[in-house]
This record gives sequence, C-alpha cells and structure tokens, in this order.
Amino acid sequence: MILAKKPFSKMPLGSGKVNETDINRIKSITESSILIIHHPVLEVGSEKFKSIAIENRYDVERAVLNNKNIKYILCGHGHSFMKSRKNNLIQYMSPSTAYGFDRKII
Repeated sequence: MILAKKPFSKMPLGSGKVNETDINRIKSITESSILIIHHPVLEVGSEKFKSIAIENRYDVERAVLNNKNIKYILCGHGHSFMKSRKNNLIQYMSPSTAYGFDRKII
C-alpha cells in the first residue's frame, strides 16, 4: 500500500489541498455549474474544524467567487447540514449518515 504524504507536517489528518491545475479548471468553467468537492470552500465551523479544511482554501474560494458561472457548492466533510452564502454563491454541506461522530468539534 502506498500512502499519500502530507506536504507539511503541521497539517492535521483530514486536511486537504486543491492543486493549481484544478484551481485553473475551476477558473475556466464557462457554463452554469455546481461545484462538488469534499471539503467546504466557504468558511464554516469552529477553529478546530478550520484546522482540517483545505490548506489553500482562500485560493479556491477566490477562484470560485470570481467565476460567476458557479452557482452552488456541494460538500461534505463536516458530517452535519450547513448552508453558507457568500455573494451570490450558496454552499450546502451534506449531513452525515454515520453515527458515533462527535459533532461538537464542528
């Protein structure tokens, strides 16, 4: 088994990063779209939750907000339903179907 290595040792388990190629793909979307991504793009949750978000979330958020063709973001990762809005963009976080998850950290 080959394990992915985190680019920075300070990143906690659960963090992520969107590579530059995919950020450019987000920028180049030319038709009305829904972005589906694991981690939230718009800020949600507590400080603890922010620590396990997208490492370069601000770059991704800027790319999405600057592309008027992206209308919605569908994400998970948080295990509880949340709706966020920034400018004309709406983000929905999917509720969890799991049990035993400590939701107080969100």
